[in-house]
Amino acid sequence: MTPFGVGHFTDSERVKDRKPIYIPHWEEEVSWSEDISHLLPLLQDEVYIGVYIDTWTKEGYNISVSLDFDESDFPNHIAKKQEVLPLVNTTKYASGQRLFDAFSKNTLTVDFSIDASFKNIKLHYITTGHGGHGGGDEFVKKENVISLDGTTIKSFIPWRDDCASFRRFNPTSATWPANKIMEGETSTQQIASSDFSRSNWCPGSDVIPEVISLENVTAGKHTLSIAIPEAQVATDTENNYWMVSAYLTYDIE
Repeated sequence: MTPFGVGHFTDSERVKDRKPIYIPHWEEEVSWSEDISHLLPLLQDEVYIGVYIDTWTKEGYNISVSLDFDESDFPNHIAKKQEVLPLVNTTKYASGQRLFDAFSKNTLTVDFSIDASFKNIKLHYITTGHGGHGGGDEFVKKENVISLDGTTIKSFIPWRDDCASFRRFNPTSATWPANKIMEGETSTQQIASSDFSRSNWCPGSDVIPEVISLENVTAGKHTLSIAIPEAQVATDTENNYWMVSAYLTYDIE
């Protein structure tokens, strides 16, 4: 998830007084690394990598991406034959797309088929909630329910309460006196927007997928269902939406 103003605003006078005393300096950039070995079957020939950033300012970001390939340490190690099956992605990647708020109206379902004999099948599920107000889905715990062929395979509340640890990446985060946020608080300490707990994301951090091992899944047709029963409707002043993606990985026998 993109941080708030790192790099361009790091040395700005505008954010000089926002730096907490426990942070020695604002960072110049943020970087993430992820092991994507399980996606190797997709990295053939030419591929496109999409990035969506909503900056809320006229300034943008410089993005660089690199892929590192390392051989196995085991001699004569034969790679498994694996497949990746994309199922759904509600993330906005182009200007003509709308932010996805349909979870407030219905369950999202997708049909898929697996024709080959397989094993070690896993569902990779990534979810983050967003909202344009204090009581929006971004700041309120909402249950995600994942079902396969009508049977619930995981039900959980995606939530992050460690966002304050990424404050050094968010120089332009809005701040308020603690006594305006916390009832009964008399301290003049400032609380930053980027410090607030959120629906599975923190500004400046990556989003960890839920990896669900599936059992008793046979070759043939199946239906994946994703529900967020208490998701809120998006309005002109309350921009509620969810970014959800899911895909399958499995070994071909």
